[in-house]
Amino acid sequence: MHLFLFLWCFLSHFLLFSFDRFFCRLFSIFVFSFGVVVLTLKAMSHVGRIRSDLALLRRSRNVSSASIAECEASSLSYLAQKSLIYPPAFRDLGLGEDMSYQDRKKAVGIKSFSVAPSAAEIDFQDQLETAGREARKCNWVWRIGAEMTSMRDRGWFPFFVTLTVDPSRVADSMSFWKEGREFRRYIRRLAEVSARACGKATALKDGASDADFIRHCGVIEHGASRQHHHMHLMVWMRDVPSDWKICPNRGNPNPSTRTTAHCRQMGTYWPWALPGLGRAIYFRHEGDVWGALGFCLPISRKTGRPSKVYPPASAGVYVAKYMEKEDRAWLHRVKATRNLGKDYLRALLERLPLQSVRALTWRARTYSLNVFLQTIHSVPHGLLRSMAKQVLFCRQWASDTLDLKACLQPSIAVYSAMLQSVRNGARPREMLSAQFFDWVTEHLPVPDGYSERALQRAHLRCSVEFPPLRPAAVRHLGGLPRA
Repeated sequence: MHLFLFLWCFLSHFLLFSFDRFFCRLFSIFVFSFGVVVLTLKAMSHVGRIRSDLALLRRSRNVSSASIAECEASSLSYLAQKSLIYPPAFRDLGLGEDMSYQDRKKAVGIKSFSVAPSAAEIDFQDQLETAGREARKCNWVWRIGAEMTSMRDRGWFPFFVTLTVDPSRVADSMSFWKEGREFRRYIRRLAEVSARACGKATALKDGASDADFIRHCGVIEHGASRQHHHMHLMVWMRDVPSDWKICPNRGNPNPSTRTTAHCRQMGTYWPWALPGLGRAIYFRHEGDVWGALGFCLPISRKTGRPSKVYPPASAGVYVAKYMEKEDRAWLHRVKATRNLGKDYLRALLERLPLQSVRALTWRARTYSLNVFLQTIHSVPHGLLRSMAKQVLFCRQWASDTLDLKACLQPSIAVYSAMLQSVRNGARPREMLSAQFFDWVTEHLPVPDGYSERALQRAHLRCSVEFPPLRPAAVRHLGGLPRA
């Protein structure tokens, strides 16, 4: 990637500064701009890495201030040229681009020491960990719902699949899922099926991505015995074979017995299933493609009534219930297409004025304002702030308006400050929601230009495209209810 960027930047600068002809200048600007758009997120990660290394150098007693200044100047020089080459000045001090954080600390002479945490500190860290898991789950709920809405608008075909593993054929199902090789092959096989249905049988061999034909998001569940590992998977396919588009209850004259909800053909692409378990269900929601093809709503064997359907944005609720089970085990349990569910939100942020995007990177300073903002749109605030920061960086990077020197300044140690407050007697676990929010706010810096009115206006812009979700009941979709 770095070699590609170097060659790209060299070509654009060579054309821009070596030739005086007007058309060469225009061509080089176009080439350079395109390269910036493609690699700005890589640039954001690169800047964060340099900022982290500079912070370590400032903490070290073995590095002179002159060496630190040289590293900072070298970094600014490279970044000003849109070059993501790791500055040699860092390498001269023993730092490497691919080194772990602990190895970098050792390289600059920072000794690690540990002090046994108090019970209050352990409780606070556990509280933050729980809040982090809840936030991740909330983000996935929204992203899956957003992806379902996007796929409905594009006419893709949704399925809900349960992938089980036969223990007689797989000795260690935990390793089976952690390695993920067979799961990746499964996604590849479905992508090939979709590509053929689209009339592009050789697209994947020609370099197309699986994500051009299939999107997915799944959760690995451990089972009651914690040994029966299986996956609940949402799948969207760009197109499917014609025999998959036939209602499985077609030709059944008795409406009360139209209970089949799964695609038998799709079930043959996972060879590891337990006999009789794990089916690929036609996922139904309001306005789905299956209804347009004339599919009837299957009858629930439990209630004897047609299955209920909800708005596509509610789809994340179905998958989220599997995230709630044993959430401390296997933090990698969620498997999903990269950037799943972010397309519409990113498109909105790219259309908004820059001042509105900047405002969306702010956290409300008062509890009452935070509660109000949560009622006007459905996007989780943590996810919105994260994506707004990415888009803000990308737009400023591309337009050469990014304050590079400010980007390289060390981040404020918010966690350390809160931990010190706990050591001094604060008990976040005993606080009410409003008190906890205000306590966290005390330790956060006030963003430059912060304005409650600007923050409200920016969030109101999101409410137009992402209104609050209607509550939806959680149903079991991993298989048909037993009679």
